This record gives sequence, structure tokens and C-alpha cells, in this order.
Amino acid sequence: MIDNAPGNSRIVAQRVLRRVLLFLISIVLALVLAFCVMKTWRLLDWRNVGAAGIAEVVAVPSRGAVQYVFIRGYDRRKPVLLFFPGGPGESYVPREAEFSRGLEHDFVMAQVELGVGKAEVYKASPNIQEFAMDGEAIVDVLRKEFGGRPIYLVGHSLGSVQALLIAQHSPQKIAAIATIGQVVDWRRGNELAAAEIRSRASARGDQNTLAQLNTFPHTLTLAKDPLMIDFSSAGKQRALERQYGMDLITGRHTPEVHWFLYVTAPNHSLRQSCNLAYQVPLCQTIAGSKDWFGEWHNLIPGIVGFDAERDVPELKVPFLAIVGSNDWVSPAVLVKEYEEKLIAPSKQFVAIEEAGHYAHFDNPAAFQRAIKAAWVPARTPNAGAPLR
Repeated sequence: MIDNAPGNSRIVAQRVLRRVLLFLISIVLALVLAFCVMKTWRLLDWRNVGAAGIAEVVAVPSRGAVQYVFIRGYDRRKPVLLFFPGGPGESYVPREAEFSRGLEHDFVMAQVELGVGKAEVYKASPNIQEFAMDGEAIVDVLRKEFGGRPIYLVGHSLGSVQALLIAQHSPQKIAAIATIGQVVDWRRGNELAAAEIRSRASARGDQNTLAQLNTFPHTLTLAKDPLMIDFSSAGKQRALERQYGMDLITGRHTPEVHWFLYVTAPNHSLRQSCNLAYQVPLCQTIAGSKDWFGEWHNLIPGIVGFDAERDVPELKVPFLAIVGSNDWVSPAVLVKEYEEKLIAPSKQFVAIEEAGHYAHFDNPAAFQRAIKAAWVPARTPNAGAPLR
């Protein structure tokens, strides 16, 4: 009698292997199908604005690179609200439905991507003035596109500096400006955050945290170059902020947290989507590693050295400051001080409770109410007048 046990075992093993491979292939195909369905659904949803609406992606050439503005609204006759994101190198286009859809019946919303996502990488790192002029180039495109209708600027974090500089340079082009998490004095803001950590640690008797605070400069800048961020120190302080509930960014608002929204972003190829979430391992494989510092190093001194009270003491358009009460990147006390000292036709300060640096995401309804209360019921003085 011949023993066929080894042959039978090989056949069984081959069948099991085939089944496993078929199962894995099925899983991959299902994931690809789900991705394609989600990507298509989001694109169709983005375009669903009705006959009177507008949904366009406009390319804006600027200093050898092509940047993009994503325009969406339910009535193309409405004023334009142009939103500049933070960063550098951030885009809120993948998450626009979270914070801007509630404004799209009152405004045509325009979201910007500069040097990231669909936009081309800057061939030469811009300084802060060049970056502001790139934003103004988008204002000019929108003025031409919409026949000189009022354009309102909203800038978050770095975008707040960009918006302020545009409003200061060309007030005749815009109706009003709002900032979220306004950069007033980056170094002083970090010192206030460190002082708050120290206060909370002292109240708890946390000697370990108090000792850590003594190991790095609280301005979070390099001793040999006070206009350059000390990224090591910044990482240490942000970790202590998380420990004391002062960091509402890391677990809520990074591309790694919202990676699926980023990779399924409408109007983007998969590679462009992965440029938005380049720290996600899968995206590094698809888009490659991104040289963030290489693209933005010339911008950093302009951010660190910016002093809103010194550099933009006066505006000729109405100003609205929106800040999260738990924002320790741009502490509310600094934003309030700036709003009080600023010379402007009209000013308003709105603190959103229990929100952090990304107040428009932490509490979208409150953010939208602040914008509408300032600009919708009674238009600001120059909003209805022809732009000069």
C-alpha cells in the first residue's frame, strides 16, 4: 500500500493558500471599490450646488508655480469669502464641509491651496511678503471672476498674517477681514503658554514638569538664530501642553487623524491627496517624502518675527478677531490686546469657549455665527460700495 499523505498535504496546503490569496485579493478589490465610490460621491456632493450655484477649481500661476483656489457656493451672486489656511503647507479643502457649508448660502466660499495638495510645490521657498502677494494674486483673480463684488478675507493662524498683510497693502480690494487664532507675536505667545504650564504644574506639585520646563527656551527659537524655530523645544513644550489639556490640535486636527478625508479629497488625484497627508505611511509610498523645511524655511523668519501690533497697527477695513478660549498657540489675551490697540473702521472680538487653535473646526456653528453676525445682517460700511 502506497502512502499518499505527503502529496495530499501539499494539495490541501495549495488549496488553503489559493483561498487565502483570493480572500486577500477580494479585500483589496473591496477597499479599492470603496475608495473609488467615496471619492466619486464626494466629488458629486461638492458639485451639487444647484442651477444658481458655483463649484469651480481655478488655477492661479504665481512665481513659477501654479496654486489653486476651490470656489463653491449656492448663489454665484453672493459676496466672496476667501479663506486662507494655516501652516505653512496646510489645506482645509478636504474638510471644508465641516466648517464652511453653513456659510455657502450667504457667501461664495473660496478655499486656498498654496504649495500643497493640488498646488505645485514652490520652486523657491517664499518669504512672508512673497507669500502674502501670492494670496493677493488670488484676490485679484476672484475680483475679475466675480466682477468686483465684495471680497471678505478669513485667515487662520499663518493665514491670519497673510490676510492682514493683504488688507494693509490693498484695502481697496476687500470688504472686511476676520482672523482665527491670530498670530500676534509668536515668541510671546509661546512664553505665555509655558507660563500657563508652569502655573498648572505648580498647582499640582508636578516637579517633573517644572524641571522639564527649565531645559528649553520658552520662545521656542534657536539661541543662535532667534528668527528660526527650535523644533526640538517646540516638540517638548507641545508634549507638556498635551499633558495639561492645553493642546487641542494633535488628537483632533492633523492629517493623520483625518487621513481618509484627505486621501478621498474631491478634485484631487490620489497623489495630490497624499500630498495633503504626506506623514501617513501609505501616502509616503504614493507621493514620496515631502521636504517641508526645504519648501518653507524662508517663510519661518517672517512668522516668528511678525509682531501684529508693530507691523499692522492700522487697517482701513473692518476687523473681526475670532479665537478659541483654549488656544495656546495664539493665546486669547494677546489677540484681545491686539484688537483693542488696532486702529480700524470697526472692530470686534469673539472668543469661542472650549475651542482651541482650530476654533472653526472645534465649534463650526459658533464660527459661522460670528461671521454671519458681523457681515450678513448688516453689511460692513464699505461692503456694498464699489471696490476702488
